[in-house]
Order: sequence, then C-alpha cells, then structure tokens
Amino acid sequence: MVSSWPDCWTSLQWDYFRITHTFLLCEGGKLGCRICQTVQTLGPNRSSEGSSTKRNLAYEWVNVKIDGAGNTKSARQKSLREKVRLHGESDAHKDAEKILSTRSKHFMQLTVIQQLGPSCRLPTASPGRWIGGRPPDMVASCDLSG
Repeated sequence: MVSSWPDCWTSLQWDYFRITHTFLLCEGGKLGCRICQTVQTLGPNRSSEGSSTKRNLAYEWVNVKIDGAGNTKSARQKSLREKVRLHGESDAHKDAEKILSTRSKHFMQLTVIQQLGPSCRLPTASPGRWIGGRPPDMVASCDLSG
C-alpha cells in the first residue's frame, strides 16, 4: 500500500509535521512546499539586500521531490526533519511567503474595487502621505449614490 506521507513516518508523525509546518505537502511519499509551489519563482527582485547573490526556490521543494536520505528508518526521519527545518528557515522560502502575502493583499483590494464599483477609491498607505507619522484610516471612499 502506498501512503500519502513518507514511508519512514507514521500517520501520526505526518499529522504532527503538517500541522506544525503548514507549508508542507506530500505526494507519493515525497515532500514539497505548498507556498513555494504556489509562488513558483521569486522574480527579478530576488537578490538579498546588500548582496549580488540571486536566490531561487529549490526545484525539489516546488515539485514535491524531497525524500529522506539514509539506510535506516531513523536516519531517513532525521534527514527529513532537518530538511523541513532548514527549508522553513531559508531566505528563499521566507521571500516566497512575502510574495504570497502581497499577492493576497492585492487580490483583496481588487475584490473590494470590483464589488463596490469603479467609483471606489482605496486609500494609499504611502508613508509620505501619513499625517503626524500615522497611516490614514484604511477605509475605502466610494460614491454609493449609484
């Protein structure tokens, strides 16, 4: 029987890992990252500040190819634990989380505009336009007179 989690883990261990690491997904016993798979690429602005090094999302995490290394069950478990921890802490994964968060915010703004109509103006949160160092109230102003 083929399980939907790595063969070195029990179903309880898989449940624990997918709850504590919500980015995890599994296909055919291999692990991947739900966030990195959704984002796919970090785009042109993927270098870290103060560095010329470009960051990329790991092919294995995007395409659900992560498997435990080792000859014994405990060695494969240790290998997977380490890979999951390192991926969650990686700069590329954190960048992918930021991109996904930004996409969600933009999607929400577009949804509000579509629902309220073309007369709706969403406020800008540009720090240069803040009054007294405080952001403006984030309330859309719309002409609802029809």
